[in-house]
Amino acid sequence: MTQTLIRKRRDYAVTGQVGQHLSRAQALQAEIARLTADLSIEREWLLDHMVSKNLDNMVVGEFQAIRKVRHKWEYSESTEREMLALRNLQKWEQQQGTAIDTPTTYLQLCSKS
Repeated sequence: MTQTLIRKRRDYAVTGQVGQHLSRAQALQAEIARLTADLSIEREWLLDHMVSKNLDNMVVGEFQAIRKVRHKWEYSESTEREMLALRNLQKWEQQQGTAIDTPTTYLQLCSKS
């Protein structure tokens, strides 16, 4: 059976070098959010232009914009039922301990609310 590791949540008010790194991470994340918003506007304008001109690719120097198509599939009711049954079987194996859990540790940066 898989044993779940439960950790007590610990929040620290950091200062000094650690505080500087955390503040820098916060500033960089805010800048990334601003740049992402700006880039989204440019992407939308460029895509509209490419669609209106029926272009698949545009190049400036070493940089290029490539028009892509993403497909969203919808399945028949019978396939959806089979997929649901499979998800339920996966949950059952997790509960029984036969499924293998490989956790990944990562850092999430976010605004505290």
